[in-house]
Amino acid sequence: MLRPHTDGNASSSDQISISTFLRKWYYFAITIPLCLGLGVAHYFLVTPTYVVSARILIQERGRPLTPQEGNSLDQNFLPTHAEILSSPTVIGRAIPSIPNAKVDSPDKSPIDQVLERLEVRPLAGTNVISITYTDEDPAWAIDGLTNIIDSYRNYLTEREQSGHQETIVLLDKRAEKLREEIAGLQAEYQQVRSQSPLLGNDLDAASVQRNKLMRVGEELVRTQSQRIVLENQLETLIAMRKEAGEPNIHLVANPALPDQSSSQRKIVELLARLNAEGLLTGAHLQTDLDTLLAAEVEYAELRKHHGEKHPNVVGVMNRIETIEKRLDDVASSATELVRQETNSLRRRETQLNSLYQDEFLEAKKVDQFLVQQQQKQDEIDLVKAAHDTIVMQLNELRLADQAVSEGRSSVLVSVLDGPVLTDELLWPQPKPLFGICVLAGLASGFCMVFASEKLKQINRAPKSSGTPHQMPLEFGSTT
Repeated sequence: MLRPHTDGNASSSDQISISTFLRKWYYFAITIPLCLGLGVAHYFLVTPTYVVSARILIQERGRPLTPQEGNSLDQNFLPTHAEILSSPTVIGRAIPSIPNAKVDSPDKSPIDQVLERLEVRPLAGTNVISITYTDEDPAWAIDGLTNIIDSYRNYLTEREQSGHQETIVLLDKRAEKLREEIAGLQAEYQQVRSQSPLLGNDLDAASVQRNKLMRVGEELVRTQSQRIVLENQLETLIAMRKEAGEPNIHLVANPALPDQSSSQRKIVELLARLNAEGLLTGAHLQTDLDTLLAAEVEYAELRKHHGEKHPNVVGVMNRIETIEKRLDDVASSATELVRQETNSLRRRETQLNSLYQDEFLEAKKVDQFLVQQQQKQDEIDLVKAAHDTIVMQLNELRLADQAVSEGRSSVLVSVLDGPVLTDELLWPQPKPLFGICVLAGLASGFCMVFASEKLKQINRAPKSSGTPHQMPLEFGSTT
């Protein structure tokens, strides 16, 4: 029978004992088979889903896989390629080869359908990307992921080739423009050469002109020096003639002759020195002075031994007089001789100065042509160097483009593993499905037991409302 409860135990009426669930086992016998039946129906009716995964290695050609000392992996390299792989451009190129993506859907485009099934995840600290793709057909899933990887690889190749082709076109145009510029500069250079007064090698011709100017300059300086020396000596001669005061000189110490003038003697010696130095043309006065000196010595010796009347003494005296006469003539005209030679040097100096100016102008003209030619040649060399650099870049780009065409792109994409099925079946798998069904059956049984007990409490509540002191009874209690 039911056991009454006091007000202090009124809250216990909301509790259901375990024995109640055990007594009403038949609820679970209904819910669990029912949920299992629904699970079986779901298993056979739902479309299965399969997952295919692959890992690809993305590496810049020529760069080591592991970072060397002082170098680190580019943190943006792998995320960038992950975004490229999952981009609509790459997926759109693979759509025609993905069977499931060809099904028309009013809600989503084929690209959106593939992107929902695709997951691209870079592996931190590596150059590896993990890719997963889901599909209802395992063969379609493998083919779809394979086509996506191939589309990504082809996109990189075509992108690199496109960049190469664009650069090659630009460099070709630049090289053609430089060749035209070289041709124009060479025409200008030929025009400068045709107007140049030089023949043969420019540097040699200029060197000849400079040497010629240098020789004229040296001759001009030497003539100026000679003129200055003669002008100074002319002033000395004039002073010496004024000091001598005699038209003739007597150089021999002859007692029969008047006393010799030291100033006249100096004049003859000065003329002899100028003659010896090549500053004064004419007879060799120094030879005459030496002959006169020897005759004087001989005269003195003969006179000492034979007297003045001896024929030998008379002959030597006649020879001395002949030399003295010749020297007297020279001494008397010394001033005029020096003046004439000075004027001759002055005229030669004027001629040399004019010749030097002409040669200087010619050398300057040659130098100007040399500078113009050198400037044109330098411009040609600079443009040629730029042209050669561009040609070298063109050759490198063509080789790189050929390498890309043959499958050797700058970015190497290698499939490490896959595409392979990660599991035989992603969903529905029997064990998880039926386990969920059993749990759902248990949960449903518990809910039904709880609901039935609550209904009993609600139904009994009006009967006990007429007895104010009688409290609700605990379910499951007996006497």
